[in-house]
Amino acid sequence: MTENPINPTQSPAVVSAASALIGDPARFGRVGEDGTVYVITPEGDKPVGSYPGKSNDEALAYFVRKFEAMHLKLHCYLRELNLVQWFREMRQLPLLNYANKFAN
Repeated sequence: MTENPINPTQSPAVVSAASALIGDPARFGRVGEDGTVYVITPEGDKPVGSYPGKSNDEALAYFVRKFEAMHLKLHCYLRELNLVQWFREMRQLPLLNYANKFAN
């Protein structure tokens, strides 16, 4: 059995949730020379913002985190919509309608 020694001076790579979803962020975005961050689309590169004074990797990582936050909010919103629909359907069940008569 071979051991895999860890170099204490080397920090482990940070893997973000977005990286797990999309892989290498550079496949989907790039940073221009002026610091503008672009998302790559079939219609062409679209500017999404800038992160001045930072390296290209830091700027791209910032917008990856923004993507992660947006993805999480959208996921939570869709789950909430599903719950609302589920409750609406449950209110249609005869047992709950009967119970609602006593609740009012």
